[in-house]
Amino acid sequence: MTEPAPFVELRMKGQRFDHPGMPVEALSELVAYRELLVEVAKALFLRNNPGRQRVPKGFVERLRLRLRRVDEGSALPVLERLDTDAEGFFPREDEFVVARRLIEAAISSVASEDTLPSDFPEDVVGYFNRFGRSLLPGDSIELREPGHERGAVYTANVRRRLLLSRSSTYRVNANLLGRIVEIDAEDSAFNLRTLTNNVVRCHFESELFPFIRNALLPDGAGPAVRVSGEAVLDRIDKVVRMEVTEAGYADEADEASDTLDFDGDAEGIPPQRTFRAIPRQSDPAAKVNRRIDELESLGPGWLDGEGEPPAQEVLAHLRQLALVLAAPTHPPVRIYPTPEGGVQLEWTNGTHEYSIEVHADLSAYVVQVDTATDDLRERLYKSLNEESLTNILLGGVTV
Repeated sequence: MTEPAPFVELRMKGQRFDHPGMPVEALSELVAYRELLVEVAKALFLRNNPGRQRVPKGFVERLRLRLRRVDEGSALPVLERLDTDAEGFFPREDEFVVARRLIEAAISSVASEDTLPSDFPEDVVGYFNRFGRSLLPGDSIELREPGHERGAVYTANVRRRLLLSRSSTYRVNANLLGRIVEIDAEDSAFNLRTLTNNVVRCHFESELFPFIRNALLPDGAGPAVRVSGEAVLDRIDKVVRMEVTEAGYADEADEASDTLDFDGDAEGIPPQRTFRAIPRQSDPAAKVNRRIDELESLGPGWLDGEGEPPAQEVLAHLRQLALVLAAPTHPPVRIYPTPEGGVQLEWTNGTHEYSIEVHADLSAYVVQVDTATDDLRERLYKSLNEESLTNILLGGVTV
């Protein structure tokens, strides 16, 4: 196996990225970029092999990316690709290399000419919904091929135009203010009447039902609430619907302001009442730490009279990883206690199911299962640190 080679640099600029290390927003963008890269590569393979209905087994595993470093200043994650070719020929012009260039070409073309390149696979344009979702006006991600001084510059406005070139809607992370006026428990949804009298259909996670039920009063007279999640916007930037992941009562500052929390109409995005970007100073790890607090409250016998409470060393270790665990992957990482005093992390990425069991001695047993092929990979780590967890989120379990 040859030495790892730089594959791509993603230069992230913006207020949230201008400090050492890698903020959670940057991590989520790396995960989304890899997913986009894989889907474009799959589409290219099927286009070049018209007789096939799916890519061959092991195709996705050929793309093994690892975070080489994060340069200081604006976040500059440098991804290297590990060679999986036993012959050692690397780099090579395979579908993943072509996909990387096509993605850069699509961003540059939309930014300059407002059109997609004719050879870009239209069926995967929707995957740009995940890549760049954290970008605010003034932020950018420059995709730079190693050895090149400049690359394609991806902004919130370029992302919006790119998605609307093939769809009537696009998605962003957002907060919304209003009052709950109706609940559809069977559909796990509620209607939120915003402060400007617009009714938005909101789907929610089951754990939020008690709060939502308590916030509903006759005639929409309940308290003002603030919900966070993924908003779907139309061509005039009106919120059409929302997938809610967090909810709480609005405070006085929220109710006093119902304008878009952007700097005017930056990059051509018009102001929109009642729709607000997630505040830059919010704590992205708050939800993870609340879950850890719940685990910390467990006593002996929490599982039907049995079960050891999670070891304090494990919980303290998870708090150190909270920013990584809080990355807005879809769906988010789920955290459960184990009867032996450890903690289990679970999430899904496409057809892959992931499970990480963190033991009391801080060792970690990782399992990756492809539900489409039944392929199983497993690995034992002496300790799960930020780098190893990041690489698992980016590329899965490597042997």
